[in-house]
Amino acid sequence: MRERTSLSLRADVLEAAKEIVQAGQAENLSAFVEDALDEKIRRTRRAALYAAYDKAASDPAFLRDMDDVGKRFSNADTDGL
Repeated sequence: MRERTSLSLRADVLEAAKEIVQAGQAENLSAFVEDALDEKIRRTRRAALYAAYDKAASDPAFLRDMDDVGKRFSNADTDGL
């Protein structure tokens, strides 16, 4: 579902986006802005995930749990072969 909204943008940013649309690199300004927002959302979420990985990598309890899981499933690599 689409929703209408209004945004305030710096003039140079808006002009650059319009130039990209006019060059045929985006269907229209709305599509360009939506694609840009989607990309920013993906990067922000990915950064948060990587930060959580980094935090877990220095958490002794997490590392012990992962070591335990690895030991318990060590035979799974050859199971059924």
